[in-house]
Amino acid sequence: MSRSVDVDTVKSLILDFPEWMTFDKVRAIKILENAPTVEHPLGSWIPVSERLPKMSGLYLVSIDDLVTTLSFDGIGFRNKGGIRVEVSAWMLLPDSYKGGEGYEND
Repeated sequence: MSRSVDVDTVKSLILDFPEWMTFDKVRAIKILENAPTVEHPLGSWIPVSERLPKMSGLYLVSIDDLVTTLSFDGIGFRNKGGIRVEVSAWMLLPDSYKGGEGYEND
């Protein structure tokens, strides 16, 4: 699952590594700066006509009046049997439920 992070926070953590560690800080920061980012906030449907996911994985998808999860293989969406499925839109999955968080009526 994709997660968004604050690039500046991670950069400062990288720069705070002790000097004795054999770690190429400049290269790590360049990799971080070029990492994929989430362009739409969680909860926003992204039409496939606009773009497809950047990474393979499981996504929430809309097919006509149905909402379900499908795998994205880098080219298209597939069901558990490996059959390609045409979808209208997709979005990132939310994080898993953590007990005690969320609803006030828990």
